[in-house]
Amino acid sequence: MNFLGCLSSLFGSPSPYLPPNEAQALSLPDFISRSVESAPTFAYDQNDSQRMGQIFQSHLATGNPDLRWVISGIFQAAQNSTAIDAERRRLQWVHTLVDKTMQQLATMSGGGGGNFHGQGQAPPQDHGGNHHSGKKQALYSSVVGGGPNSGPVQAPPAHAPPMAVDSAYPMHPVKSQGAAVGTIMETHFFPSDASFRALTKALNQAHKTLDVCVFNITDDDLANCLIAAKRRGVQVRIIADDEQCTSQGSDVMRLSKEHDIPVRLDNDPSHMHNKFAIIDDHLLINGSYNWTKGARRSNRENIMITDAPQAVQGYRQEYERLWKEFSR
Repeated sequence: MNFLGCLSSLFGSPSPYLPPNEAQALSLPDFISRSVESAPTFAYDQNDSQRMGQIFQSHLATGNPDLRWVISGIFQAAQNSTAIDAERRRLQWVHTLVDKTMQQLATMSGGGGGNFHGQGQAPPQDHGGNHHSGKKQALYSSVVGGGPNSGPVQAPPAHAPPMAVDSAYPMHPVKSQGAAVGTIMETHFFPSDASFRALTKALNQAHKTLDVCVFNITDDDLANCLIAAKRRGVQVRIIADDEQCTSQGSDVMRLSKEHDIPVRLDNDPSHMHNKFAIIDDHLLINGSYNWTKGARRSNRENIMITDAPQAVQGYRQEYERLWKEFSR
């Protein structure tokens, strides 16, 4: 895998979907920022990911910037798109490692200082069987990924100041025993504006499907996330408690009547007391958190956000079971 391919595996934060036709029209700095932010909506799909990679290569094929500036912009976008302190620090350190590697590459390729430019020059050649020259060529190819055939790079993004890390952000990534490498497991606690931002950010990642199973919805900001998803073509469904959805301030029936979002109710004396959502069959939000103003502002609540396949699959099966049961 070449250097840019390695970078693509690091970024998973996310946000709203970036259509390919819009991505093509962006400048390189804007493409880097927007594509990193929206990566969760396409990175897990091989065809979509390949298409976005081709668009990135097309952007790189015009202009003539310093590769290190491009790399700096990529890492800055990744840091800006994640709210996990540990991941921000990890990205900062990886950026330092990459920067030092590029400085060494510049020195070995005869560029002097660390300001290595991607100007389409061929990798250093070994004309005399020199062992060290061969190492230079191998290093050049492994980092840049093919020399002049890779194409020059466009003007770099403006250098952003170092990003302040929000040490109070109540997001705690954990990994369960036996969890696959890269599995997302974030815990968030309420009341907390930062935790609420994490919740809405996850909902805004939805690209294809958004299935919600909650006691009630009275928080207009969460209702607006569902409306926005519906408007951008996401298939949204809601399961809720029949008694609660008729209570004052409930948004459930409004979402059904005004925005044509399918809703099914339990129609049972006992309560439908689940609180979970499944995004694109890829991400699960689950916990004690009611989608209400009281839970957001006053209650001691929690959610976990995970893409662990077994968890997503288990809740998917339960959602479909309830959807079928409540059709009666």
